[in-house]
Amino acid sequence: CVYCYAPIVARRWRHRAGEAVQVKANAVQVARRQLSSLRRGEVILSSQTDPYQPAEEKYELTKKLLAELLHHGFSVSVLTKSDLVLRDADLLARFPRNRIKVGMSVATTDEDIREALEPGAPSLARRLEALRALRQKGIRTWAFFAPLLPGTTGPESRELIGELDGLVDSILVDRLNYRTHTWPAVRAAIVARGRSWATGEAEHPDGHYRQLTEIIKNTCKTRDLPVMCCHV
Repeated sequence: CVYCYAPIVARRWRHRAGEAVQVKANAVQVARRQLSSLRRGEVILSSQTDPYQPAEEKYELTKKLLAELLHHGFSVSVLTKSDLVLRDADLLARFPRNRIKVGMSVATTDEDIREALEPGAPSLARRLEALRALRQKGIRTWAFFAPLLPGTTGPESRELIGELDGLVDSILVDRLNYRTHTWPAVRAAIVARGRSWATGEAEHPDGHYRQLTEIIKNTCKTRDLPVMCCHV
């Protein structure tokens, strides 16, 4: 994604983010060797690289790691923006309900902007359908409403929350990081689609973020939907 901070890591690999994937081909063997001696806790899949990116369809590392984590009694929190997670729905449903949850990352209801900032990622409609299917399996779900983009309005935020209502147990909100090298690329991608934002949103992002999070919190409150906003 254009807004991702992963390029900071990719520079160490001497290639640009999005051009290649470093596959941890022995991850399952390492996990199998280590998990039995670790204290049981919660494992996040994953906080930086999507565990259901296109390469997972071929390598199935996430699927095999889930099987190992289930076998060794760990809790798992999945965070993705891909409906490929449905491939493993039956496996996820084998976890005790209090030891599994799946988060879906969403940033906008504007498909044009989504395609510009998240090239290759599934549409919002496909992500919502994935959440619905997971809930039908009895799996706890949540939404990661992030990053809040410049140009995001109160009505758009309310619309997205309305789409999520009934599909998730809670919402986590986070801001766009304007202080990294990704911001110029984000701005260029949005401008290239003929979009703009109100004066001050990009120049004073703290105020814009606080204003939006208040709208989001009030909207979630009216729907009795738990919400947490980061960095307010």
